[in-house]
Amino acid sequence: MRRSLGLTLAPEGRRLFRLATVRFVHLVESPMMHSATYRLVPLGIVALAAAACGDDGPTQPPPGPTVASIEVTPNVDTLVALGATSQFTAVARDAGRNPISGQTFAWSSSAPSTASVDAAGRVTAQANGTADITASIGNVSGSASVVVAQEVDEVVVTPGSASLAT
Repeated sequence: MRRSLGLTLAPEGRRLFRLATVRFVHLVESPMMHSATYRLVPLGIVALAAAACGDDGPTQPPPGPTVASIEVTPNVDTLVALGATSQFTAVARDAGRNPISGQTFAWSSSAPSTASVDAAGRVTAQANGTADITASIGNVSGSASVVVAQEVDEVVVTPGSASLAT
């Protein structure tokens, strides 16, 4: 890349030097290093050559891994009493299926009146039925199912001396 830059040093705004043939080389081994060669072409009687190594300013760190999928466990859970809870967990994974740590998930339920979920992934049974529990980061999400099915613990018949006629 070649650039021609002007350098103004005189108080009356007169140009004393013209910078020419500026070359930047970006090294593959270290993208933060730059090499630049400057040759000053005299407009009067002074000539100067300079070389510099440095950076144009702070460099942004490379972006972290991109979340490609989210795995939610348990895959399917059954809650057998209203108010019962189950802890769901999520793992973010990159395109190579490697886990990505330090992610914060947004949790939601497809049927909050059947099974609600809090910000930590704890699911609470509200009524009989089925719900999908989803963990998401941006546009990427993963889901698991929860079934709320109350089981009968005991049957009490009143009055205690009732009989069935045959």
